[in-house]
Formats: sequence, structure tokens, C-alpha cells
Amino acid sequence: MKLQMKMEVRSLDRIPALCFVDRRSDAHEVGAHPTARLLAESFRRERKVTTVTHNQINAPLRTVVVSEAVARTLLVSAPDIQWPTLTSGRNPGTLSIYIAIDREGHVRETLGLNSDNPIMTAAAREQVMKWEFKPATNNGERVQVESVLTFGYETKIVPAP
Repeated sequence: MKLQMKMEVRSLDRIPALCFVDRRSDAHEVGAHPTARLLAESFRRERKVTTVTHNQINAPLRTVVVSEAVARTLLVSAPDIQWPTLTSGRNPGTLSIYIAIDREGHVRETLGLNSDNPIMTAAAREQVMKWEFKPATNNGERVQVESVLTFGYETKIVPAP
């Protein structure tokens, strides 16, 4: 079974909303299906009609835990971390961050695991959220990825005013 994507105006403020239509039912709003928001983003970027199969819509989310080395091989865009200056705390130091990457390669979640300085963890988490990864696959299907990244940092220490 194929689902046809189309744009329709569905609100009073004239903001286009994405709907999917299947032969067995009427149009459904974007939020009616768990995958609809992801499809809506893709549709709005490409601005074209997209056809997906029923199996793609209902495909289970699969998550794979990978080593840091594997996660780093998937990196597409990872600017160097800009470390803030410190007024106190350990310098240089290390920190570890848990990351969750969706099937499209976008970082969706970060969590500080351990750090020599919590200020550095916050800075690293904020910047890692902007990184882009290649979509990971397992047996030919795109999967979500979880990993732990470790960073070493060294920055300036400025006396507190």
C-alpha cells in the first residue's frame, strides 16, 4: 500500500500543514502518526510530493549502541568545540557525553555523564547538539545510534572579579 503526501492549507492563519492520505481513510493531521512530523520536515525541505510505503511508516525504531570510534567515523559536520574560560576548577580535564542520533543523522539528545568541570560539560553538550552524522544502517535499514563521546579540554583560567 502506498501513501501519498500532499500539502494542504489546514489552519486559519494560512500555514500549510502536511497530511498523508491513504486509500482506506481520510486525510490525517501531521500529529496523527508518529512518523508524520519527520516526513513533514523532509517534505517542506524538498517541496515535492513524496511516496512512502506502509511498511516504512510502521517500521519499528531500532537503536544500536556503538563505540566512540564508530560514532566518530559517522561524523559529517563537527566543528571544534570552543571551550569557555574558567574562573575555577580543574584545567586541563576530560568529560564524557552520551549522545543519541536519529535515523537522519541529527543529534537528538545529549547527557553529561562525568566531567572534571560541569561548566565544560554544558558547553560541550550545546555544541555537540549541532553536529551532523551520516545516517547509520543495520541490515540495510536506517537505525538510531547511541554512543558515549569523550573530550579533553584545556582553556584559560581567569581570576574571579
